[in-house]
Amino acid sequence: MASILDVAREAQVAPSTVSLVMNHRGRVSPETRDRVDEVIRRLGYRGRGNRAPKTADRAKALRFGFVYTPETLVDGLESKYCRELIRGAEQSLGGSASTLNIMRGQAHVDQDQMFIQHLEGRELDGLLMFGADPSDGYVDRVLQAGVPLVLFNRPLAYGRYSCVTVDFFGGSRQAIEHLLSLGHERIGLLFRTAPTRWPHELVFEGSMEALRARGMKPTVDLTLPLDWEPHHLDDACRRMMDAGVTAIQTGDMIAVPCIAALERMGLTVPDDVSVMGFDDRGRTTDSGLHLSTITYDRLRMGRMAGRMLQKLRLPNRGVSWLAGAVQTRLKSGQTTSPPKNRGSHHETWRRRN
Repeated sequence: MASILDVAREAQVAPSTVSLVMNHRGRVSPETRDRVDEVIRRLGYRGRGNRAPKTADRAKALRFGFVYTPETLVDGLESKYCRELIRGAEQSLGGSASTLNIMRGQAHVDQDQMFIQHLEGRELDGLLMFGADPSDGYVDRVLQAGVPLVLFNRPLAYGRYSCVTVDFFGGSRQAIEHLLSLGHERIGLLFRTAPTRWPHELVFEGSMEALRARGMKPTVDLTLPLDWEPHHLDDACRRMMDAGVTAIQTGDMIAVPCIAALERMGLTVPDDVSVMGFDDRGRTTDSGLHLSTITYDRLRMGRMAGRMLQKLRLPNRGVSWLAGAVQTRLKSGQTTSPPKNRGSHHETWRRRN
């Protein structure tokens, strides 16, 4: 089934332009409107609540927005993660007289004149935000405007905004428990930032708790800088091997280049070293291996967020904020296996180095 992002790519416009066309709003040239309408008809896109009713009830329709920031893009495009959140939000709003405008944010809210115009014109009854960061100013601007706000994967701020997030703590426990169940006893942790930033500290603490429950601790615990480069990862992998690690837990975005670094060192994944991801970004290694990772239902996250906005707008309910989390589950892949010839790969590594 086609989504608003499919229409946007086919018509070579931003998702926000598709929303403007679907909602019969201005600020779109006739040529662009005709092109978008043609793609909508050709793909059979129904809008799932995006097309506002043209009756007298339209004045009562709630107007919601979905903003995704540049931080969420992959190679300049909306990630699969973002697309699934949007589809879920569309599904939750599909049976109501609501509109959902999709907006691509800027590096800072002050650069986003269309978004500011929506806020100052009181054109939005609620907002979903994916990838918002304190430094970009979006959250503060929305809170100042008094618009109900639901964030994805941000720390709870009781009474300030609502949040739909992932059970990061439980998911990281599942990752370690999977490695332990395979028989790994020398496990290394490799994170992108120091475990003092949310949600990284939740992932770190979940990993540590799973190990403590077995009377263990990580064989080695390493951190990559935020702006890490390949040589940082090469060094981390060498230190892992020097410490005798047989399995590495990390995130999906690090797991793939980590495996490439291990292979450059002459090691084989998973025969020599298992690598466990987290966050299910749909990544595969250069050799075509599917990552073992922790996944969760992003469509459900989008639906939960959409329902939250509807509840926040209900009259006489006295609801100021809501919070929810989706459960995680193991997604078996090809990058983890029981340790084979335990210790032999480290002997080979030491001989080579």
